[in-house]
Amino acid sequence: QVIEFAWMQPDGRERARTSTVTSAPNPRQDQPVRLFGREIGRRPSNGLQFLYSRLTPRTLLQPGRWRCDVYVDDALAKTLPFTVY
Repeated sequence: QVIEFAWMQPDGRERARTSTVTSAPNPRQDQPVRLFGREIGRRPSNGLQFLYSRLTPRTLLQPGRWRCDVYVDDALAKTLPFTVY
């Protein structure tokens, strides 16, 4: 599956978007990995899988209420709000 992180500015415009692809599952050995209640892939039974994104802007971020929208295979899975002071 493809996991995308869309960084939305206070005015609603998208500032940046990053994505990652989970590795192909091995149904005989791998355990389900869940993100916000949805299975997004599988991980080896003896390992962990973490997904993250970070915004590294070249200019200062506009103060205000931002959000990061998390998409799983093009479907919105979660919205994470945060404030820049």
